Amino acid sequence: MRICIAVAEFSGNVIRQLGCFSKMDFKGVSIDVVYPGGCVNLKEINRKFKNFSQKKKSRLFNIYLNLFWSLYTTHRRKKYDILMNLSGMGYTVPVIASVGGLMNINYILMYSGDHTQLMKYRLPLHITNFINFIMSKIQVACFKRSSAIVTLGPKAKNFWIKHSVNKDKIKIIPCFIDVEKFNRIKNKNVYKSKIGIPTNKKMVLYVGRLTESKGAKNLIKIIQSMQKSGNNKFIFYLIGGGPYKNLLNNFDNVVIQEHVDSDNIHIYYRAADILIHPSLTEGLPNVILEALSCGVPAIATPVGEIPSILSNTFTQPEEFVQYILSRKWKLDNIPYKNSELGKKYFKLFKQVLSE
Repeated sequence: MRICIAVAEFSGNVIRQLGCFSKMDFKGVSIDVVYPGGCVNLKEINRKFKNFSQKKKSRLFNIYLNLFWSLYTTHRRKKYDILMNLSGMGYTVPVIASVGGLMNINYILMYSGDHTQLMKYRLPLHITNFINFIMSKIQVACFKRSSAIVTLGPKAKNFWIKHSVNKDKIKIIPCFIDVEKFNRIKNKNVYKSKIGIPTNKKMVLYVGRLTESKGAKNLIKIIQSMQKSGNNKFIFYLIGGGPYKNLLNNFDNVVIQEHVDSDNIHIYYRAADILIHPSLTEGLPNVILEALSCGVPAIATPVGEIPSILSNTFTQPEEFVQYILSRKWKLDNIPYKNSELGKKYFKLFKQVLSE
């Protein structure tokens, strides 16, 4: 059995997902990763990914075109049985569907959420509505014609059932977690000292872009309220850049690290006392899963599949503030293991090829 995973770019999350996927015991299965401009066997991903990670951003059209050509030419040589994506990014979907349809290959599509909704925070409303209409039609057509759909939770599964997709075609398989890197430690103070946080302070961690869609406006209100409360026992440590960075830099209780290498991100989780994720649109964020895996309680907005993982979700900034100040933080458990996810994928591969 030959499987091809199509990847448009090698972000930290994609690399970690591929790394976990490579550790699964798929007997009799050979898996390649095809990306714009090349191909690598999954077993070699941890050793080679740094050699082909993007050094600069490509235009969207170039990503489409290069990924399409890589998939097309690589399949002609290797004759894959199944094409699939693993990141859920919107622009890999029509490429996989196009190659799969053109060359009559089974393809599995992951759906991690409606990425067209991000546009409403970037473009005027009338342009957003037009693009969303076109993209949603393309998206629905691609997913309906796929051999199977993978969703990250029950909300997305119900979304496709409402679009008249047979429920047996939809499988819930959440994201992998690199438990070797993201694990619990006994002494947080060691890691706080490593990143320059006083050990007598509680560290509230945020990981993500500082944009409107990621809840930066509410994050500012939360930090303002915390500062006005007069409680100086908390420090907000923000990892990420974006248009709201300068505004957030004005607060005394904020530290911003614009970029952290994916090899070192676990150090910041280990130092954190609580993770905050006030995003306005999501699927199932890796940052929440990684925090929980490190034994860090997390709070977030009730969007996407987050309510299926977290017991404490809030919509108003005041609710976040009250919960943080209470210090009565609940650590939720991740309700699955990587080995269980690997078995689900292996079963899905066999099911697709038997139909």
